[in-house]
Amino acid sequence: MRSGIRVTFSKGHERYAEEVHEIVRALAEELRTSLGLSLPAGITVSLVGQAEFDGELGPERAELFTAFARPGERSATIHMGKATSGGAFNFRRVLRHEIVHLAIGELERQGGTSVPRWLDEGLAMLYGDMPFEMDRGELATASYAGGLIPFGRLTDDFPQEGKTEVNLAYLESESAARFLRDMKGELALRRLLRSLGSGDSFGTALAAVYGLSTDEFDARWRASLSSGSRVLDWIRAYPGRASLFAYMALFVLVAWVVQRIRRARRSEELDRERPWRMGPE
Repeated sequence: MRSGIRVTFSKGHERYAEEVHEIVRALAEELRTSLGLSLPAGITVSLVGQAEFDGELGPERAELFTAFARPGERSATIHMGKATSGGAFNFRRVLRHEIVHLAIGELERQGGTSVPRWLDEGLAMLYGDMPFEMDRGELATASYAGGLIPFGRLTDDFPQEGKTEVNLAYLESESAARFLRDMKGELALRRLLRSLGSGDSFGTALAAVYGLSTDEFDARWRASLSSGSRVLDWIRAYPGRASLFAYMALFVLVAWVVQRIRRARRSEELDRERPWRMGPE
């Protein structure tokens, strides 16, 4: 163990141990500076292969995830076959994501409170800078079709089965956390987390820092997903499946509007000319 970080690894993964130390130390400083979060003392990061990962989660759940954190045990476990499939850059992102979870877990332990799961996962996505398998157009699709997962279902729990639902839950969480940060900046987000760390509920902290109820925040976030135009929302929601038809429909709509404007202008010109034509000769 070095600097409070213990790394265990299966055969062939020992070369990543030093990188783990460097990434965790750098992220700890970043989280302390940006969000006022602290990592727990005595973190354990386990770098494992397929068999060990399957043994921890079970084959079905293991198929959906690349890593997982157990804040209560101050530990994170990473499936090295998946985490390194995109190279060292992907490994760093996966590790960062799980370490953010440990920092949120430490905040909960200090405050004796519970951070909503969507915020926990959303911050891990943001500050882990995670890549995402699912096309983000799926979020627009779900929003347009009324298929978003209610935040009430993502407050105390998070989907563990079904790739589509799991990915949508992550997309919603990242989007909502980003929206929360962008509303008033990182300083306000830090104040929110400090309030949670002092034992306040999320609803109390949200009202104090942002002046919003949870329902009001939910409504504003959902509204932010819309462009304000049902036609544009439809195009955003179905870019791959019907993009040609969508753009053709938009072209027809624009052409129709232009034609109506031209006809209206021509009608006005005729109205101005008509009294002169019909006057006495």
